[in-house]
Amino acid sequence: MINSNFWTIANESIINPESVYYHPETNEIFVANVVGNEVTKDGQGWLSKISPSGKILKDKWVEGLNAPHGMRAFQGKLWVADIDELVVIDLRSAQIIEKISIPESIYLNDVAIAEDGRVFVSDTITNRIYQVKDGQVTIFAEGKHLESPNGLLIKDNHLFVAGWGNITDTATFATDVPGNIFKLDLTSEEKQVITQSPLGNLDGLEQDLEGNFIVSDYIAGELFVVNPTDKTSYSLISGLEGTADIGLIPDQDLVIVPSLSQSTVTAYQYTPTLSLTQQNPYILQLGGDINRAKLQFQLSSKDVETTNIHELGIFVVDDSEGRINGVLPSQDGYVQAALNRSKTIFSVLPDNFILNPSRIIDNIQGKFLSFYLIENGTTDEVLANPDAYSKVHLNKLPITTIENNQFQINFEDSKSDLALTLGLTKQTLPIGTQVQGQPEGELADLRNLVGQQVQVDVPVIESEAAYKNTVGFYQVENEQGKVIDPITGEALNPGEVGYTQAALRNSQQLGISFTHQEKNIKNVLQGGHLYAPFLIANNTLEQTLASFDSSSDEQKSVYFAYLEANWDKVDHVRLLSDNTWGFEDLAHGGDQDFNDLVIQLSFTV
Repeated sequence: MINSNFWTIANESIINPESVYYHPETNEIFVANVVGNEVTKDGQGWLSKISPSGKILKDKWVEGLNAPHGMRAFQGKLWVADIDELVVIDLRSAQIIEKISIPESIYLNDVAIAEDGRVFVSDTITNRIYQVKDGQVTIFAEGKHLESPNGLLIKDNHLFVAGWGNITDTATFATDVPGNIFKLDLTSEEKQVITQSPLGNLDGLEQDLEGNFIVSDYIAGELFVVNPTDKTSYSLISGLEGTADIGLIPDQDLVIVPSLSQSTVTAYQYTPTLSLTQQNPYILQLGGDINRAKLQFQLSSKDVETTNIHELGIFVVDDSEGRINGVLPSQDGYVQAALNRSKTIFSVLPDNFILNPSRIIDNIQGKFLSFYLIENGTTDEVLANPDAYSKVHLNKLPITTIENNQFQINFEDSKSDLALTLGLTKQTLPIGTQVQGQPEGELADLRNLVGQQVQVDVPVIESEAAYKNTVGFYQVENEQGKVIDPITGEALNPGEVGYTQAALRNSQQLGISFTHQEKNIKNVLQGGHLYAPFLIANNTLEQTLASFDSSSDEQKSVYFAYLEANWDKVDHVRLLSDNTWGFEDLAHGGDQDFNDLVIQLSFTV
């Protein structure tokens, strides 16, 4: 989807631009200006340099070219196709280093460069792709099967080609069959077509961060997005004129479009279209740029017995049948494979401490999605104890469609009835939630706020415990829970002697701990760090530290999000919603109600 015309350059610096090329190493866009006839050796062509914001950096950076077309940079040099030769330019000095004549060429068009330094250049008229290596020019491929090759791109040891189509008149470039996108193996030259059917008179070819191709149709004045996996395509923008060899700035979502006939260069902001569709009763599929996908989950209804606390989660599978590394859901090893790919959504408490819990999850790492429920247990516990696999329910959470891109997941047995809605969202993840849902990821992640003071508010503290509990946070050095003892300077991992005392000292220094009786708590944390929760059963932080002995019961009253840090090796912390935690204060899991203390944090900068 095109969001907007970001900028346009239309002045004397840009004359008949045939190609644009964005070079990420210099963060510059090079423009090849033909300035006249595309096949006349008149020396009138030049290259311009512009910034990603559309500012002219150098109007005539390199002059004296004939009809410059496609370009690519490699190891400090810019290679430019110019009618029947390759022009090699030093990127620093803007001096022409070399001109390599391409024998029998007529209309050199685009350039691609492999990692080993081989340079490929297409000749649209002669149906050839040339290769230059160590100064030697050879024909890499030739024939009508190349579909009058135009745009070139190299990815994963393949040369991708945008075909103009079968040319019937070289004077007008008329075709009787439009062109496809196809790829040639760099070793065998084997051809494989990417598009479902001939797409158009194709020119420029780029690939976005998701792996989709963006290709221009010069004659139709249109840009297409092509999914190489299922070969589907859709029109990104139409109604243009002379859309030649496009460029792409992937991390800024900018498609740079030169118009040869209009003498303009325009940047369009491009957002890949996201979709969420149902593949079978238990699997959803993400479409579009899945790297941008964010899913929002919300508990819509529950009827759960007081002794039941279930954890819901999501995991990525490889196809619509649910395979993971070739293993089907019915085969041995599937539960382990699924949980290794999982993210916790949240646990569901029978009470109403947290009304309508919700979570936003990103960084999904795949397009086929399935869901699971762990009955009276957690993902962390099951991963640590394979004997608990029987608690895991896979392929028992049927999905129903509510509306476009919105779904409901259901779970029902004799003791529980849950319904969870989910859909795509554009909402920003709440501060602190980046790693929540990962194994032992009940953390507050402020690492992206380096150097900033983060305001912490605690709007919800609820408790059903008989104990007078204390909850707090301490700074950890990594997601695995390493802590620095502020007194000794020693770095300790969960399970190591001295970990509990070091964590409590760390928390005391931060000053963020509170009891179940406190309300409207505010504090400040330093951004740039991870913070992990802990619970002290029936005691305060100060009293626990004052009487602390690593061999005493004081240590046994402290529980962490890390199983290895807990003396009973049992999970005592559950994620209940974004930045929301429930704690169990009794040894060995106690009554497993996780409502002995429930806290919810809110972070602002």
